[in-house]
Amino acid sequence: MLHQAGSSASDEFDDSNESLQSSDLDKEHKDFMAEQEAFDSVAASIMTKLKDHHGAESSCRRSKSKLYIFRDHEHAHEELVSQYFSEFPIYTDLMFRTRFWMRKSLFLHIVTALGAWSPISHKGQMPLTEKDCRH
Repeated sequence: MLHQAGSSASDEFDDSNESLQSSDLDKEHKDFMAEQEAFDSVAASIMTKLKDHHGAESSCRRSKSKLYIFRDHEHAHEELVSQYFSEFPIYTDLMFRTRFWMRKSLFLHIVTALGAWSPISHKGQMPLTEKDCRH
């Protein structure tokens, strides 16, 4: 009987503890939801600012004109031919290999093969052999 009296008292304590926990949980849940809404609001504000900043940045990039650097390709071609393919070249075959990472004979073989394959070379726009490279 002692046991029963003790158990009924503990049941009452558990019931009151349960109701206390339930109200605490409700309060915790409301607090959590309020904090979550605040975080969501701040996150949305940050995302809006980032999108606005990114949009402004990309529109600035579009408004700038492309910088054009003039390069005299014809003169550069003439210099290259005179330095590497003339009768008396300025640079040796070893220097050619160092700069272009291939032997000069391999390069000329590629030029010859492309010349035989490509219709552009037949129009006089691409030299076919080392002899054609010389001026």
